[in-house]
Amino acid sequence: MPAEWDESYRVVSSDRNVRVGVISCPEGSIIEVVVNMFPGLPDVDPAHIGCRVVLLKSLEDSGYQLLCDGDRFVCAELSVPEDEVEKSLSRLRSHFDTWEP
Repeated sequence: MPAEWDESYRVVSSDRNVRVGVISCPEGSIIEVVVNMFPGLPDVDPAHIGCRVVLLKSLEDSGYQLLCDGDRFVCAELSVPEDEVEKSLSRLRSHFDTWEP
């Protein structure tokens, strides 16, 4: 079995705006934040986009790598040691305290 198949995914929280999950693999863990940039398609709300940009900038400033696969979702990922996952998730929650979806 290829090494990339030896991983699991756990959804921590999810709604129509954001999904937070943890990818666990032999090399460690990745905290993933998937942000839906346009949840009201086909309508576009510039205020909502602005709020999402603020969240993404905050995540990037905290070491998350931002990725986009060409659709309406932006993914922020942070590699962490397995024993740091819960502490990192706790710090991640602080990013959402001031964020308006």
